[in-house]
Amino acid sequence: MSPVPQHSGYCAGKDDAICYEWTLTSDPSVRLVAYGYEDGVEYAFYRFKSGTYTHLVRIYPVLRDPAHRDTYFWGYAWDIKDIAVAPKGAVMATFEHSIVDHGEVYSPSWQKRVPAVLFTGKTTQPSMTVAVLQFKPSPLGTLVSRSGG
Repeated sequence: MSPVPQHSGYCAGKDDAICYEWTLTSDPSVRLVAYGYEDGVEYAFYRFKSGTYTHLVRIYPVLRDPAHRDTYFWGYAWDIKDIAVAPKGAVMATFEHSIVDHGEVYSPSWQKRVPAVLFTGKTTQPSMTVAVLQFKPSPLGTLVSRSGG
């Protein structure tokens, strides 16, 4: 993943909010956007085409920090450095988890399930752990279709 400059792309003009955006290396038309406020940040994949963002799927970000090999953490936007991908570019994800929403974040009406997606980085909040999960390679289209219920 490559970060999109803070004051461009989706985050342009959103200076009063928490907003981070990345481009996926395997498909530059796909963007990961973390957007919200103290009471909740939505993490979602979008398709960016012709200057328009189309919401694909909301996710739960899970972080693996190499300094804590046997522990998973909540993936805060400022801690995320890259996305975990399989050799053919599929993201590492799972629907088999017990993560629930806390705060003011809601899925689109069509989305019935929220996948957990694995990222790498360095945690700044080591008390915010997530149960150990079994991630599998999942093409983005599969995440979208399996989220719809």
